[in-house]
Formats: sequence, structure tokens, C-alpha cells
Amino acid sequence: MQYRVAVVPLLMGDQAEPSQCRIVPPTPTAKTSPGPLPQMPDRLFVVPLLMADQAEPS
Repeated sequence: MQYRVAVVPLLMGDQAEPSQCRIVPPTPTAKTSPGPLPQMPDRLFVVPLLMADQAEPS
């Protein structure tokens, strides 16, 4: 059986002070709609209910 060994060095030190600058994302490129979109007409879906015998497997 083969084992893997990982060696992690233990280092201690001072961390740099956080920057006072903020990263601000650019303004969005998406355009907003000038108004409400027209409503789509209602659609009626009819699913027929059929019953029939299935053919015997050959």
C-alpha cells in the first residue's frame, strides 16, 4: 500500500495592513426597460385523453 505524505511548513509573520482603497465595479452595461412589456395573450393547451389497447409484443 502506498501512502502520500504532505509537509506543510509552519511560518509565522506579520500580515500587511489592509488597503484603504475600495474596488468599485463599473456601472452595469444592461439597459433597463423603458416601461412595462406588453402582456402575452393567454394560451389554452388541450391534452387529449385517449385510451386504447396496446398490441401484444412479438
